Amino acid sequence: MVLEEEGSKLIEMVRKNIEKYLRKNEVLDKYEIDEEIQKYTKKKRGAFVTLKTSQGKLRGCIGRPYPDKNLIDVLIDCSVSATKDPRFSPVSESELGDIRIEVTVLTEPEEIDINSIEEAEEKIEIGKHGLMIIGRGYQGLLLPQVPKEHGWDIIDFLNHSCMKAGLPGDSWKDSNVKIMRFEGQVFEE
Repeated sequence: MVLEEEGSKLIEMVRKNIEKYLRKNEVLDKYEIDEEIQKYTKKKRGAFVTLKTSQGKLRGCIGRPYPDKNLIDVLIDCSVSATKDPRFSPVSESELGDIRIEVTVLTEPEEIDINSIEEAEEKIEIGKHGLMIIGRGYQGLLLPQVPKEHGWDIIDFLNHSCMKAGLPGDSWKDSNVKIMRFEGQVFEE
């Protein structure tokens, strides 16, 4: 669990890293990162960095769902990658003042079985859980805050998670498709 004040420091670090990358094409060195941040980011965690305009328009979102690197390295990598999200034109230095940063720190994804709508409602809580769909050679992920932002119910969330994976919306009903859930702590500017 990341404390609120630690989350604020993560946001500051991500902003400094993005600024350095856009201005100098370099990332923060370990010595430039606050020692306090380094203490609580040694644990391996999954995380996402989301960039939005001040009007709330998505500008980039890149992350790593699995805890295979320490949190500080994940955030350094993903903050740079978010500025180059292939769905959008690259973020420019002139946009820095308009960009708002959101960091989502994840729990490890766990597979869940869902065989009915009732079971889905028992195992997935809107705003608490994110979903990852894996199947037929595809994978898609939606963070916990996404269904709340769009006003989706659980079925909409499952369907959109499948579509994010490039699958038909109702693919979550297929026994060959894995449904993974995780939780995320969201910190934003």
